[in-house]
Amino acid sequence: MKVAMIIEADGKKVTCPSAAAQMAYFEKLLIENGIEKAENPEDMDYLIYSSCGFDGKTLERVCDKIKAFTMLQGFNGTHYKLMIVGCLAKMLKDVGKYNEDVIVVDDPVWSKAAIDIILNREKNILPKDILESKTKTYWYGNDVLIAVNIVDGCINKCSFCKHNYMGSNLSSIPYNDLLNFLKNKIKNGTKVIDFHGDCLNLYGIDLEGKPILHKLLHELSKEKDLAFMSLAEVTAQNMYPELLEEIKNNPKIRRVTLQLESASNEVLKNMNRCHTIEKYDDIATTIQNGGKFIDTVLMSGFPKETYKDLDDTISYLKKRGIPALQICQYVDSNLLPSHKFEQYSYKEKVEHTKYLREKLKDINLQIYRKNIWRMSNSVIYGKKDNKVFMVGGMPKFAYSDSLKHVNLELGSVIEEAPKTYIKSARVAKRKSIYKY
Repeated sequence: MKVAMIIEADGKKVTCPSAAAQMAYFEKLLIENGIEKAENPEDMDYLIYSSCGFDGKTLERVCDKIKAFTMLQGFNGTHYKLMIVGCLAKMLKDVGKYNEDVIVVDDPVWSKAAIDIILNREKNILPKDILESKTKTYWYGNDVLIAVNIVDGCINKCSFCKHNYMGSNLSSIPYNDLLNFLKNKIKNGTKVIDFHGDCLNLYGIDLEGKPILHKLLHELSKEKDLAFMSLAEVTAQNMYPELLEEIKNNPKIRRVTLQLESASNEVLKNMNRCHTIEKYDDIATTIQNGGKFIDTVLMSGFPKETYKDLDDTISYLKKRGIPALQICQYVDSNLLPSHKFEQYSYKEKVEHTKYLREKLKDINLQIYRKNIWRMSNSVIYGKKDNKVFMVGGMPKFAYSDSLKHVNLELGSVIEEAPKTYIKSARVAKRKSIYKY
């Protein structure tokens, strides 16, 4: 049995943390079950395909690609089954009804479900499978640094976001399962945990009727072998007092990605973000006063956004010392409330993105250089070409080629901050990629 994979987002070979974790777990299951990767189309028995299919144009392109895949079935002696997985499966549930060689796997743990289909056995997804499929390692072969997606879906009704308009329910990993899983990871060598979710603040609402992220962070911080934690996808509108207090005072929380999108109150209102820049700034100030590093995510090309709005955002980030880790270019869909606004053309959206990227490039670099001291007590999570890659109190930009560091084991802590080792890195997805 041989399998080939195409996992992409917006037509590019990049993936969100959740999709990357699923793919990594799928590859692990392939090896465990003796399933080979196909080297060419003639050899494959299954082609696994996942892509973003949310907006109309992307979905049209994806459907054209699927047609091409199905046309290849039987060409030059090839015969394989096309398996559609991930978010795309939600949009194309009925495709498999018209072709017996197309299988749509609409399952949150598609990695395990796909393996069961390939091996023609009854689907049997265990809690372990759910946890493993939500966990991504940042360096192949070790778990020193892991990213864990702990909550899917969202209850906010932001006008630009698909979650409430595609039937996505809020779904948190059960607390005790998650806590025990992560404690076991730490026991077996994990030093750094990077938490992800569609909206981390909401973790636990579907479990206990209230958010409990602060409780999870507090319990994990008691593990002496855990070096530190970072939080991605944290929102100002869902910040609650216990979580803010935990972030500020927990010494093992080093970094927070506090989503901004825009520093314009008018744009935030149109986005239905349910917070103002003043509220955001109060939260950011509290976190920074606790000694934590904050980065953020922006959106460009949103309807009615002006260059003054962009300039206000740039000025705010420079003043507050918050780098923009990622710029997401707005994608329209008739499923979204923001569709009712007059839309910018694709070219205009790209110009907004370029404007933000160019203006922020030097500002970001200055912020990172000013905060290089946060890389002290950093953990070695990977090695390659006589370099060691380190993660500390900032995003993973630092590496060292010092001999005294190269010879250290993975998981070792480097107590001094690197002085010159901020290097070029791809730190943003989609159209905007910063190069430092």
